[in-house]
Amino acid sequence: MQVFKFGGASIKNAEAVRNVARIISREQSGKLLVVVSAMGKTTNALEAILDAAYRKTYHKLFQELRLFHYEIVSELFSPASNPLFGELERLFDSLNQQLKSLNPAEEYSKNYDSIVSFGEQISSAILAFYLNETGIETKLLNASEYIITNETWQEGRVNWEETALRISKIEPESKVEKQVWLTQGFMGGTENGKTTTLGREGSDYSAAIFASCLKAKSVTIWKDVDGVLNADPKRVKETQLLKKISYQDAAEMTYYGASVIHPKTIKPLANLSIQLFVRSFLNAKAEGTEIANFPEITPQPSIIFKSNQSVLRFEARDLSNINQRALAKIIDTLSDLSIRINLMMNTAVSFSICANTQQEKFENAIKLLESEFEISVRDNLELVTLKHYSKETIKKFYLPEKTLIELKTPTNYQFVNEG
Repeated sequence: MQVFKFGGASIKNAEAVRNVARIISREQSGKLLVVVSAMGKTTNALEAILDAAYRKTYHKLFQELRLFHYEIVSELFSPASNPLFGELERLFDSLNQQLKSLNPAEEYSKNYDSIVSFGEQISSAILAFYLNETGIETKLLNASEYIITNETWQEGRVNWEETALRISKIEPESKVEKQVWLTQGFMGGTENGKTTTLGREGSDYSAAIFASCLKAKSVTIWKDVDGVLNADPKRVKETQLLKKISYQDAAEMTYYGASVIHPKTIKPLANLSIQLFVRSFLNAKAEGTEIANFPEITPQPSIIFKSNQSVLRFEARDLSNINQRALAKIIDTLSDLSIRINLMMNTAVSFSICANTQQEKFENAIKLLESEFEISVRDNLELVTLKHYSKETIKKFYLPEKTLIELKTPTNYQFVNEG
């Protein structure tokens, strides 16, 4: 079993859909499960439509999104004869009904999941019909019936036991050697049938979940880059392609902000030693990057930038030391509010953390802790991580006059800089 994942850029128009079909036809070696994202910038469009629906002004944006998809379908099929047009009409009618009946009193995150997940439902329907039309026998699966989560809206936590049980029952319905199953990324569902999502850009994670439960041979994430680079080419000249990366290095790179792979993708694959490839849908003949268990590989220096960061500094109001009890209280509070710590540093009298900027959560944390701690917040910061650093990389990227907090280990050098 292979698992392929195609993101929004890979199916952004009719020619891109044709290209995906060519890749599947050429690269498939046996049974294949394909995970697909929403087309182009559809997720952004649906987020804007949802916000407008609260003001009852979504209709123009809705029609623009509908037209965008119909133009793609019209280039791929003959409108009069293909049943896809009926399915597309059904999906947009269902979306429109949900928008019209939106309950403002309902939790925003719950509405978000039910509305924004339509992007993947629409794109998967279009691609499934097109693959079957071109002779690639394809069965469309509803991801919300296989990836089962709790009701943590916008970041559903996977019930692995139930998910594995359901995914393991996926079986071919024909004797076709190259059967394809196609499903949606990003979305899941609760046991009582409510739609959830796995977090922004979560389609990579969806592919890893299916691969893990199917005990797949490999996962390939098709991107618009040749593979994983050692730095952002927009920020660093003369970047290098990392042809082989260990699971551990890949997990650290995604955690620290490398955007090529979703942070949750690595662990399910590493647990079963499932190979992960990052390849280019624009240059499918290129080898790309392989991520696997490479214990003896010589790692290359990598530079990772993570923007939209904040530093929170805690000092005890009674001028006492920041001891273990104080640290525990701060960290437990941040954990309860789902504030993930990207970097931390403590002295005898203060404790500082770097986290993704989340103003509402920070305000809640301050309310809970301000009786014991003096708390300050600095925004508009950037976390820089130098992995497998050298003296040259430190000299080039470390700016002590701009650095607020830093941490140095034998393999990583991290610091938070003012913007």
